[in-house]
Amino acid sequence: MTTEKNNKAPKVTVPQSVKTVLRAKMVAHNKKSKYKVTMSKLEAVYRRGVGAYYSNPSSVRGTVSSARQWGIARVNAWLKGVNGRFPRSAFDLDLFPAGHPRKPKKSLGNKAKSVSVGDYVSWSINKDPDPPSTVHGIVEGVRRSGVVQVGQEKYEASADKPVAIMRVYAQSNGEHRRTDRRVARYFSSLTVIKPWKQKKNIELKSFAREYVILQNAWIDAFTTEYRKILADERRRIVAAGRLSSTLTATSTAKMDSEILMSASLHKARLKPLMESMIIDFGGRILDIYAPEKGFGEWTPKLTQDIETKQTRQEIINRGFYPNRVESPVIGARTPQRLLYNRKAIQMVDESVDTLFGHLSTTQRNRLNRLIRKAAEGNVDYIDLQNQIENYLGEGELSRARTIARTEVRKLSSFAQQQGALLSGKVKKKRWISLSDTWVRDWHRSADGQIRKIDELYNVGGESIMYPGQGSGKNSANCRCTEIYFEV
Repeated sequence: MTTEKNNKAPKVTVPQSVKTVLRAKMVAHNKKSKYKVTMSKLEAVYRRGVGAYYSNPSSVRGTVSSARQWGIARVNAWLKGVNGRFPRSAFDLDLFPAGHPRKPKKSLGNKAKSVSVGDYVSWSINKDPDPPSTVHGIVEGVRRSGVVQVGQEKYEASADKPVAIMRVYAQSNGEHRRTDRRVARYFSSLTVIKPWKQKKNIELKSFAREYVILQNAWIDAFTTEYRKILADERRRIVAAGRLSSTLTATSTAKMDSEILMSASLHKARLKPLMESMIIDFGGRILDIYAPEKGFGEWTPKLTQDIETKQTRQEIINRGFYPNRVESPVIGARTPQRLLYNRKAIQMVDESVDTLFGHLSTTQRNRLNRLIRKAAEGNVDYIDLQNQIENYLGEGELSRARTIARTEVRKLSSFAQQQGALLSGKVKKKRWISLSDTWVRDWHRSADGQIRKIDELYNVGGESIMYPGQGSGKNSANCRCTEIYFEV
């Protein structure tokens, strides 16, 4: 090997003397072969050979004494390959003549409408004299008008020629890792690819299906719990009323007191269940985006293993998420400690206070309505007691399920965002509506809204952080969810 081979490669040009040699080779080849070559192709092969002489000296045989000699040797081998057989391994197939069976097929890419924020894409860059290189990235933005400038590159975006802005992911140790580099390309030069590690935020159907299954398990659990609460409250009210033989201000005050006492007792009963639910939904998001902080790697098939027949204490300890494990010692880095933080504690406290505030007010209003009607109709007090028991018991299951659906959906959305924030990787979120006949029009319109992880959605004129939040028009029976992006 000569010292020259270890030097930095100079800019490769093709001297006139080499062009004369290449032209003679082209003429001789084209007379015999049905696959015709051109001077530009031969010069490109030559330049790549010269480049390899400097950049990859270990590939150069010891008998070769100059870059020119190695470049021409590469051309000779390439021409043999065009005719059907390379002396060794194949190379420079992209330079083969059109129609050659071994010439790689050009990717037609994806139509512009299929490229959106969060897509994993690839594109080619020219590395002359070396073969083109394929680069991977994630789409961070899309522009359909104006001038797009990223670094030194400028692109004129239009509706016919939209431009995507990508975060480059560089290959390192067999994996693609996020870099600080951004580039812009026209949609027509991009190919949407399957992610190199099957990223879970693209598996929308599996993500949403598991979310619904997990939600339904918790809705069933809370329906049972709320039904017990309503039944216990009814029994307390009726018992307080039967202590009196007549309808007086004192007896109604006792019933009101029982409503408030019941609420106080059941708040403590609900809190550990709510805590467990936050760990389920937040832990699932951690497993998807940062398994090292969660319970382990997430797979879509986990929903097949949900165990719904559990005691109340088992639900508190283990929840329903199959990946979840009980930690004998809850340390600072366990998912339970990570997820059940100050924000979560505050959220649970606010939820139970608001819930029982509404329940107490509703129950007192129903009771007072019944008492007023009884007074106006001269109803016997014993009959009134029976009416109270029957009236408060009506629709208990339906009420319990409505409350469970609303509370579970609100808390599960909050827990998912907590998991996304704690992952340290999620940067954006997207509102997902089920888009069926039961969806509110303004929730259907919100479908596809993309925001930064800490920004608010605009849903029906109301600014909310996640599905299930906001006033009753947005939170009651909301079945929407959101997905997240690491960009």
